[in-house]
Order: sequence, then C-alpha cells, then structure tokens
Amino acid sequence: MIKNSICCDENLTFYFNKKNEYGNFPIFKCKKCNSGYVFPYPDDEILLDYYKNQIYRNQDYKNIFNEERIFPNSSIDAKRIIKNLLEFKNDNKKNLLDIGCGYGWICKEGVENGFNVIATELNNNCRNITTQMSGVEPLDRLIDHNFCKEYENKFDFIVLSQVLEHIKLDEFFLTNLIKLLKNDGIIVIAVPNFGSFLSILQGKNDMFLVPPEHINYFTLKGLYKIFKKKNLDLINFETISRYNKIKFLKKNKFLKFFFPLLDFFFYCSDKFNKGMFINIYLRK
Repeated sequence: MIKNSICCDENLTFYFNKKNEYGNFPIFKCKKCNSGYVFPYPDDEILLDYYKNQIYRNQDYKNIFNEERIFPNSSIDAKRIIKNLLEFKNDNKKNLLDIGCGYGWICKEGVENGFNVIATELNNNCRNITTQMSGVEPLDRLIDHNFCKEYENKFDFIVLSQVLEHIKLDEFFLTNLIKLLKNDGIIVIAVPNFGSFLSILQGKNDMFLVPPEHINYFTLKGLYKIFKKKNLDLINFETISRYNKIKFLKKNKFLKFFFPLLDFFFYCSDKFNKGMFINIYLRK
C-alpha cells in the first residue's frame, strides 16, 4: 500500500503502527522531508465523533483563564501571531478567519486589535468558551466546498493554529483553503514540529504521535513544500518551545534542578529552528 506524500510527492514508507485505545493506526513517513501521516486516514465519522464529543476538552471559561494565568501559553502565542500579522500587512484590511479556533485566544486578540473575526470550531464546548472569551460566535462548519463558495476571496488573514495536524489533508482541502484568501493575503500556520530535537530524541514515543487526534506530523521542510506547490510565498518562519514547569514540579520537586538545562536545550532548539512548534507565515 504505497501513496505519494502530499508534501513532496514522494513515496510514503512505513514507519510503525501506533496502537492505543482508539485502534491501530499505521504511520508512514515521506522519504524526502520525513513528515509523517496516518495512512490510510481514519474515517470521517471517527474524526467528527472525536472532536464533537462533549468529553473532549470539557472545560469551562473560568478554568481556562485560571490555567492560562498559572502557565501562560495560548495567550502568548495569540499575541505573537496577531502582532506579526499587523507587521506583515500594514493597511486597514483586517478580515480574519480563525479555523479550528479552540478556546478562542486568537479570536480574543484579533478582536482587541480591530480585526473582523470569523471563526470555525467543531466542538460545542469550545465554541461557547470562544464566545465568552471574545464575543465571536464560531461556526460549526467544515472548510468544505459550500463554505469556500460562500466565503471565497473574503479574508485578508487565515490562521490555522494547531489545526493541520488534526485534519485530512488533500488537494481538495488545500485548493479550497487558498480560495478563501484574497490576493496578497496571509496564512499563518502553527503545528507541532516532527523534526524538532525533542521529537528526534523521543522517536516513536513522540508525545504528538497521538492518532486519531493527530493524523499529520510535519517537518518544517514538508510544511513549506505543501504550500509552495500552491504558489504561496514564504514571509517568515520560526520555532517555538515552551514547557510547563509546574507540571514537572508536581511529579517531583527535585526536577527543578534540571530546569536550567531544559531552558538551554529549548533555547538552542529554537535557534536552530528545531523547536517544539513550527510557526510559518505565507502570502498569496
């Protein structure tokens, strides 16, 4: 069972079977860029049930803010992304689509900076929290033909933060996605880095190898190749590494003595673009 990768059009080679409580998922890698994919992808029904399930991300507004106060993470990412978008496109065009908005931190930051925000999110609990967070009422919709027909050439900015690793990625989705963007518009993508130093050290125990939640595993080279084929120009990229020291201390208070070493490791990782998460900005 061989298929060409969507990133480099190279043969996918078998990596290993990832077994968990949801089933057995064969994972393949691109021979050229080492990006990985669950192949074949899980059925649509499995993915939709997973993300619409009320147990998934079953949090409330107060808990989300409290967790972010203790360990600032999503709010920091949202501020950085919106700040970069404002710098990369200095005009008054601010129609922004946040695909798979999660709890709505980017929506919140976008609204506070004058963006006209439309968001999508499949999980009802996340949609409710986003509305409380930002005033934006996310759409319970997929980025399909009907959505793209309705919103074609509508957006100056599209954000996919921690989204592409979750969805079935094919030419149909990518073509429709680009149709949503105006000429000179910008897409920003944030995904786990399958080529990070940490991922390389973890190997098959990579903490982001968690199908059916994650079904794509991108390296920086592979992610860039996907959108280069769609004639998008690279504006900027960086890798971001961050870890929750409080969780470490709950496991063992003596782990604090390793924090300087971990800080240095992640600092070097980001300097060499081998950090935990890829952020890439592309222009149509």
